[in-house]
Amino acid sequence: MASHFSATFPEACSLPDLLKERDMTKQSELIPSSLDVRTLWGINPESLGYAERAYRTWCETAGDLQSRATQFLNNRFQKDYAAIARLGQCKTPVEMFTAQVDYASKAFADLVNEGQQVVAYLSRVGILRPRFVLNRKRVTG
Repeated sequence: MASHFSATFPEACSLPDLLKERDMTKQSELIPSSLDVRTLWGINPESLGYAERAYRTWCETAGDLQSRATQFLNNRFQKDYAAIARLGQCKTPVEMFTAQVDYASKAFADLVNEGQQVVAYLSRVGILRPRFVLNRKRVTG
């Protein structure tokens, strides 16, 4: 095989053997002519139906999650911009501190609330399943 590199190109930088051209005339000897790849994975109309439903469900769920995330971020950005405007109007350090604490507590509450809604959604669609059930009985000793 003729190298595509110039004669001054160092041999250490030449293509590895795996990337060089190979004679593939004997490949038909490696693959039996009667092999149907579909039988290896049990591909049939029923399994294709399962795959199609799984893919559709995945796409719908991904779309729902993306929509929820976009809506949450848009709402959060609006609140962030309002907080920045409020900080710009502060006249004293006490007002500044109060605005910061108010912003942080509301942002944290929003994030926790959104996280709970996402977990509830994923549980509802069957992506998250509880691994254990907590025993609600109080053990007294």
